[in-house]
Amino acid sequence: MRTRVYVDGFNLYYRALKGTKFKWLNLVELARNVLPPDLELDRLAYFTARSSGVLDPKTPANQQIYLNALKTLPEVEIHFGSFLAKTVWRPLVNLPVANREIDLPPPVILPAGNHPVSGMSSQILSVDSYPAYFPKKKKRRKISKPFSNAVVAEFHTMEEKG
Repeated sequence: MRTRVYVDGFNLYYRALKGTKFKWLNLVELARNVLPPDLELDRLAYFTARSSGVLDPKTPANQQIYLNALKTLPEVEIHFGSFLAKTVWRPLVNLPVANREIDLPPPVILPAGNHPVSGMSSQILSVDSYPAYFPKKKKRRKISKPFSNAVVAEFHTMEEKG
């Protein structure tokens, strides 16, 4: 039976390949080895988006080398989406908030004030109370409530779409 395989390049790289020696994985051979013998690989659709190079200027060139290698395989079709820039609110954990427990074994509670930092000369850690801040909910985006002893911060992130 003829079979098509669909690969999400972004998730494959960031969930399985990044930091390993398998970055230059031959997806056709992988698919053939994973499929049962009675299934014949007809097409492999590889979905990705162009890397921007914001974090590492070498990333777009490395990605293009890999895409060029994939193009030499007649079974591979490359489909391009795009990246969506967005912001998300996430808790900053283990920040000392005055009179609230820090989740460390054993639990620690610091009173408000300035505390010396061990191993550092003339460094202090200011501990204070912080107001609870929950950003207004936007349409179609769920914002989960952070831990009671966390200060939330806005992070910029990218998400592959299409």
